[in-house]
Amino acid sequence: MVARTAAIRTLHARQILDSRGRPTVEVDAILDDGSFGRASVPSGASTGAAEAHELRDGDPARYAGLGVQKAVANVNGEIARALTRTDGAAQRRLDGRLRELDGTPQLERLGANATLAVSLAVCRAVAASRGQALYERIADLVEVRPTLPLPMTNILSGGLHADGRMDVQDFLAVPMRAASLEEAIHLIARVRSAATEISRERGLPTLLADEGGLSPGCETGRAALKLMVESIERAGLKPGEDISIAIDVAASTLKGTDGHYCLAREGRKLSGEAMIGMIEAWVRDFPVVSVEDGLDQEDWAGWKVLTERLGSKLQLVGKASPTAC
Repeated sequence: MVARTAAIRTLHARQILDSRGRPTVEVDAILDDGSFGRASVPSGASTGAAEAHELRDGDPARYAGLGVQKAVANVNGEIARALTRTDGAAQRRLDGRLRELDGTPQLERLGANATLAVSLAVCRAVAASRGQALYERIADLVEVRPTLPLPMTNILSGGLHADGRMDVQDFLAVPMRAASLEEAIHLIARVRSAATEISRERGLPTLLADEGGLSPGCETGRAALKLMVESIERAGLKPGEDISIAIDVAASTLKGTDGHYCLAREGRKLSGEAMIGMIEAWVRDFPVVSVEDGLDQEDWAGWKVLTERLGSKLQLVGKASPTAC
């Protein structure tokens, strides 16, 4: 594709509420040709020490200190002045300019919520200008053939997503044979409905966690995995063939000051080696294809062992999470 300029005419930010009812930043970007892009940047429940900084107002009288009017003002002021009339199609240059403006390693001054919203809004506007879907624009930027990944969707939730009703944060359904995104969502919906039915039959809570997963309060990770398998089968699907399982342990939220992992719901503590053994057993006994945050974000030695034992068998995902045990 021949490179074309797409000068930024305006950037405008506002505070909105995300799906948890927490404030976040939304940005509108308009190019000189009238093309429009909008992006918002809600955050997850578990964010880690190495992640970019989310700028919050800290005023306890407004949204318990979680307001983002400072980040909004940064977009409408300093960032807009610096980027207006620049080429939005030069995405790498634009992102570099945002980092340069901020001047801190983790975007602490302007806020990652401000800079990311601007970056993505401009990217969407340029995609619209070129008649592309967003994923096609991103594929052009990274010079790869555009593809859409399989969705992994929460079915059962615990940890910070459900006030500790289960030790492990999420158990997710992964549609393995879906030929389209529409079919993938349909298969996941069948599993979700089946999980609700089974929970009701057993007198388990069917309350929803903050990312939409059920929060039945299974006493152990193994019990939750059994419920996942039963839900897949109840939906008329084959575990490990039609639907597999992904796990987000969020292990850093379980790490205690004594160095052990506190499984409060199970009433026990595990060493790093024992955590690895527990995850290995889950992978051996259930159709697990992905494990996220299986160990603490700073447990480098443990991650090496976990990767050696399981890295060739499934997807391992590492993402920083807070220490809170």
